[in-house]
Amino acid sequence: MSYLRALAIGVLINEAVAIFLANEKAILHGEFNRGLLDKCKYEAQINDIIKISIDKIYKSNEVIEKEVAGYKIIGDLLDVFITALNNTFENKQSNYDTLVLNLLPKEFRQNKVNLYDRIMQICSYVAGLSDSYAIRLHKKIKGNIV
Repeated sequence: MSYLRALAIGVLINEAVAIFLANEKAILHGEFNRGLLDKCKYEAQINDIIKISIDKIYKSNEVIEKEVAGYKIIGDLLDVFITALNNTFENKQSNYDTLVLNLLPKEFRQNKVNLYDRIMQICSYVAGLSDSYAIRLHKKIKGNIV
């Protein structure tokens, strides 16, 4: 099975290269407004693979459960860090807020005057976290130290 998969990938790569070379000028001038494989000779097979992938992979319970958990983790991290930063800016920080901010690297602890800038610096920090680190950090913040 892995041999057939590798073979199919090789064929599609060659097809994409051929389409790119045939349309290079339009692509480089920003005039090629579709995917390289949108109109290839394997379009029907690609569409079948996409449909099966969506049904069997992206909509599987395991993937949906992870996605739901990810939303919760990201939301909680944003809430805790933004609240701590805003409370500090307003001179209303608790001991917990101080501890939470000490988890942030120094470049993300800047006391920005503008609320938008404070939110963006926390969003930038959370967006840069790896999945595994975000999960570990969320567990620690929620008191689930392992």
